[in-house]
Amino acid sequence: MKKTTWYYICTFGIGYLIAKKKAKKKATEVNKELTVSEKVPFEVQKFIDAIGGKENYIENTATINSIKIKVKDVNKVNKEEIKKIGAKGIMVGQDNITCLFGDYSKKLSELINKHI
Repeated sequence: MKKTTWYYICTFGIGYLIAKKKAKKKATEVNKELTVSEKVPFEVQKFIDAIGGKENYIENTATINSIKIKVKDVNKVNKEEIKKIGAKGIMVGQDNITCLFGDYSKKLSELINKHI
């Protein structure tokens, strides 16, 4: 083998080993921060209208990825409109509706409380 071929093999081989070690170290790092979005990608008033308006709303609680809304009458809730707005899932109970919106659920809860 020529010296230049050996040089390329050694150089790229060492570079590969270093890159592999760095990638493994990065892959094993633990993310200690939760991702919470501060921007809701739709108008809050549309969502309030979809749950039956202000007169149908009682209260809400939010987790990292869902919002649970207590309503007076679940039949007034327009589930199809909520899905169009961007809900990834909807669960309906006797007097509440839980919507999965992802990382902006908490911000949505805050905005609903400001509007109502």
